[in-house]
Amino acid sequence: LMLVHGGAGVYMKDTALLALRRTFIAELILQVWPALLAGAAAVDAAQQAIEGLEADPHFNAGRGAVLQIDGVARLSASLMDGARQKFSGVALVTDVIHPSRLAYALQQKDQTVLGPLAAQSLARELGLPAESPVTPERLQQWHAYLAQAQAAHTPHGTVGVVVLYRHGHLAAAT
Repeated sequence: LMLVHGGAGVYMKDTALLALRRTFIAELILQVWPALLAGAAAVDAAQQAIEGLEADPHFNAGRGAVLQIDGVARLSASLMDGARQKFSGVALVTDVIHPSRLAYALQQKDQTVLGPLAAQSLARELGLPAESPVTPERLQQWHAYLAQAQAAHTPHGTVGVVVLYRHGHLAAAT
């Protein structure tokens, strides 16, 4: 079983974008599923799927993340491995496209939850390039938001993956 959540928010009103995202998710599952059939761990499949979502700018994760009020994209990621009863995560990371890679690397370490500065150090240790997740579309959205000086908060969702496979092993990633 694999569940993939592409996020929530105002995009639901854009039927073309919704169709594009649904197609991407279906293709993503078709890419990840063979690894599960070949015996991959649920946590590895969850990581592979969430990384795919982070790479596509049509989702509010990784490349294409929504900017916060100050114009900075701060990314968080978590990974839960039910087979090992292990949680790992990073919070408020900037200049990283795949924060899930950091959470995945922490699965093998004693320190399993990192804030922004330590997560940035881990990214450099792993050789992840410093790159902005901000896309021109998100920057344009942010400028429009500031120009309208919206008083009401517009909710944005994030992505998620749940995998239940072999021997009842459960894994989840956000």
